[in-house]
Amino acid sequence: MVESRVPLQLTEKPMKLLAVIPARGNSTRVPGKNKMKFGGVPCVVKAIQAVQESSYQITIAVVSNDPEIRALAAKNGALALRESEIVAKGDLYDVLYFALQKVDGPWEAILLAYPNVPIRPAGLFDRLIDTYLSGDLLSVNARCQERSASGGSVFSPDYLNRVFVDRGNRDFQRATFLDYNQDELLEIDTTEDVHWANTLFSAGAVQ
Repeated sequence: MVESRVPLQLTEKPMKLLAVIPARGNSTRVPGKNKMKFGGVPCVVKAIQAVQESSYQITIAVVSNDPEIRALAAKNGALALRESEIVAKGDLYDVLYFALQKVDGPWEAILLAYPNVPIRPAGLFDRLIDTYLSGDLLSVNARCQERSASGGSVFSPDYLNRVFVDRGNRDFQRATFLDYNQDELLEIDTTEDVHWANTLFSAGAVQ
């Protein structure tokens, strides 16, 4: 008689993933947007939590010139990297390059999580990674075309290395986009965005 056995939960070696959150403290159009609270939670913390909800194991690094943002990052389980000049200029590729120099790799994929996005669809980063792994892609990006907003991206290391050297060396044929509407993905870039986000949270449409 063959003994009945419960199937074992076998998993492959986890991917080594790094998520970088560039959270400067000197935003101009909406001052303090990365620390602004929605639903009682600072924007940058919402970004950290969105990555942490992934089923993948992801190291999270917050790069900031603001000590309060770095304190929030450390308190909520992320690495807090201090950087004053690069992050203040707002060049995302320069921030990614800085983070990759500071956090030990090697990495199989690098995520970019924007800190000023209080509203994201559930499971966004899993969907980004799953899409990246499903085909011969160099980058996958989440966007809301209605508001020209971005929610996050995933890149291959080789692709980033080429772009670090030459910003014009971006292969759009091997990139794809995940499209969402303005109630699913909202990036704070104007005061209108702040009002819309507060309206959605007040109505209980999002959490």
